[in-house]
Amino acid sequence: MKISMLTFFKAINYGTFLQAYALQQTLLQLGYDVEVINYNAMSELAQNDLKNAAIGYLRHPIIACHKLLKKLRFDRAHRALRLTKPMSGSEVRSQPFEHVLIGSDEVWKVSHPAINDISLFFGKDLAAVQLSSYAASVGSDTDFENVPFDIAALLSRFNHLSVRDDNTKKMVAKFLGKEVPIHLDPTFLYEFNSETAPVKHRNFILIYSKTITEQPIINEIKSYGERLNKKIIAVGPIQPWADQNIHNAGPFEFLSMLKAADGVITSLHHGVVFAIHYNKPFCVLMNELIKNKVTPILNWLNLPNVYNQSGDIMFSLEKNVNWQQINSLVNKVREASIEYLRGLAS
Repeated sequence: MKISMLTFFKAINYGTFLQAYALQQTLLQLGYDVEVINYNAMSELAQNDLKNAAIGYLRHPIIACHKLLKKLRFDRAHRALRLTKPMSGSEVRSQPFEHVLIGSDEVWKVSHPAINDISLFFGKDLAAVQLSSYAASVGSDTDFENVPFDIAALLSRFNHLSVRDDNTKKMVAKFLGKEVPIHLDPTFLYEFNSETAPVKHRNFILIYSKTITEQPIINEIKSYGERLNKKIIAVGPIQPWADQNIHNAGPFEFLSMLKAADGVITSLHHGVVFAIHYNKPFCVLMNELIKNKVTPILNWLNLPNVYNQSGDIMFSLEKNVNWQQINSLVNKVREASIEYLRGLAS
């Protein structure tokens, strides 16, 4: 069977690319013929914002060079995706794909400001013979009253349904009146062994977070690093107070750094996922954008690794975690997730 994946992958964002790549590789391992539909979901407004940001970087030549190198590394990583020819939304809709698999990521987040036509990811007017989802998410959305298309009618057309979190499961139950399975983010399904490599850095805490501005948190992180003689290295968004910032890492370089880290401090969903996947001590800087996605994972695995007050950084990073038990729980859902993907052929 040929599976055509419809997902987000073009953004220069570690989680966005790695979830698409991991799902592609998992499907290939299961024996499917796989392609990724080369559809640019980014809205014109979002593309203009990127262009304006790029122009702004020109006033800071060093940062501009780092951003360019990062883009080149993402471009190189994108070549590992089995992309179709570039397609417009109308071309995607008219193509008689054998089986379109939608997901994972926030492909059902109807309030997404950067997406051009979210109805396409609900399968609206697709000519595909079969239609399924895998670990689809609505993100933090809870209001679906004013959506300009019939969600119930579109979801009822899916041959197989799979979601990533409780919030999305509730949405499907609301519109279809039935329970659907929750499956793992595809980055839990793939090990990335051949894509990662040893790094020169040792004895460090990795920061993967939106820029941290709260001084008490900054002070606590720095104090923790100084006490244990560990460097604080930020990958991705700039943290001006960190010992080192790596602005230009590609997705596989980012993963290599995370695998080498002694601990992870993150405010991003895939920061949590990869910390758990690679059994790294971690602390979550919780926020509304990730709350609905991350909290169920932490509750399921009984990991209270969230910053709420002074001392939580040290508590989270030094907490004695039974990773054997955690891995056992994850493996059970991983097996169910892979079995679901295997069942797409039926």
